[in-house]
Amino acid sequence: MTLSRKSFLKISAGTAAFSMLQPGKAFSEFSKKEAPTIEKITVLRVPGQFYRSIAMNAYDSRPKGQAGTTRLARIILSDGTYGLSVLGYTQFGGLDDKVKKGLKELIGTNPLAFYRWDGDTITGVADEYESIISDVDYAFLETALLDVIGKIKQKPVWALFGESQREGVDAYDGTLYFKDVELDTGPEIIGELAHRIKEDGYKAIKMKVGRPSKWMKGRKGLERDIESFIAAREAVGENYNLMTDANNGYGDHFEWGVEYLKATIPHDMYWMEELFPEDQQRYAQLFKELNASNYSVPIAEGENSIWSGNAAISKIEDYQPWFDQKIVDYIQPDLRSVGFTNCMKIADMGHDANISLVPHNWQCEMGMIMNIHLGKAHPNVEWVEDDRYQNFAIESSGYLLRDGKWYAPEEPGWGITLSDHYDRFKKIYQETVIS
Repeated sequence: MTLSRKSFLKISAGTAAFSMLQPGKAFSEFSKKEAPTIEKITVLRVPGQFYRSIAMNAYDSRPKGQAGTTRLARIILSDGTYGLSVLGYTQFGGLDDKVKKGLKELIGTNPLAFYRWDGDTITGVADEYESIISDVDYAFLETALLDVIGKIKQKPVWALFGESQREGVDAYDGTLYFKDVELDTGPEIIGELAHRIKEDGYKAIKMKVGRPSKWMKGRKGLERDIESFIAAREAVGENYNLMTDANNGYGDHFEWGVEYLKATIPHDMYWMEELFPEDQQRYAQLFKELNASNYSVPIAEGENSIWSGNAAISKIEDYQPWFDQKIVDYIQPDLRSVGFTNCMKIADMGHDANISLVPHNWQCEMGMIMNIHLGKAHPNVEWVEDDRYQNFAIESSGYLLRDGKWYAPEEPGWGITLSDHYDRFKKIYQETVIS
């Protein structure tokens, strides 16, 4: 499915965004005809935790620890049906006034009106809502809409887009951070953790590198990055997928980045992620340096795309040069920040260029759940990133990890419900209610 993107109508403070979509009225009459309709939209900060304490990465100021919070969003319909989502990375502090005003315009709207349909299958976004669904400020709105629509149609979210592309979606563990730095040990602790993760049943591990950026200045950090990768490889053995992620940790050390790759490529690196910031010229220079030595490594990039207006990739069209020039082998937009149908479009574009989409995820169980549905809905989504984070406000026991793959339940929508803890969290944190 290919969806076109229109630029969202930017407005000044105090003007409702959605009222500008059609002169004189916010929505077509169709959107108000059928029940149930949107009655309220809520956002609540909720706690959770990782399966173990997580160390730091290249940019952190301290270890991440084990506890964390996310902002859970709900759409509640007039018949009591609710849909769940989470806010994106640019909305850690909650919703701004512009978004709140726009959301208020949606009260009383039929959720089915946001899409075009062929029977019970979504074929595209309805014209009058295309600019809303495409806007990253409202990415969480779409994923909550898909949950309530799945419940109305009694279908899992992935099934709203057609046939399943795969039964289970391959998962990689993304929790192997700088434990050696946190504990002031050698690289052997990285090997030990890699072995444990493999024993937990994962088909792949993505480990953090980029120590020279902050935590181990100078060549000492470069050498530890190399030693850690080799320690992890020796621990998991051959024929096991081992990715690396520098979180832009070599942005100020181009030559060291090249040296790191040349030292580790012979140990079978699956991909190198975020070696530098999203800079096409720098990656072109990297390929030139590697090719001169007959080296090659797959490149993964793009988790920061469309998060803000000054990002290197700030709109869908910005992906095309990366694809045309074959700068990346894997593109990694974050679904919770970009939106489901935007990710479907990016996956379409990548497919045409033989570039796979692997959605980013961190500290968000719902993010992983949504990515599993994306992997079932689109053939060009190979992996899900498992951060092994549990959200205490949701019940997701229907999801199963087996033989390195995540399997989604056949329940409607995302196949999850609110846990009994949600009302207790409302007494601790302030819930935003738009009605």
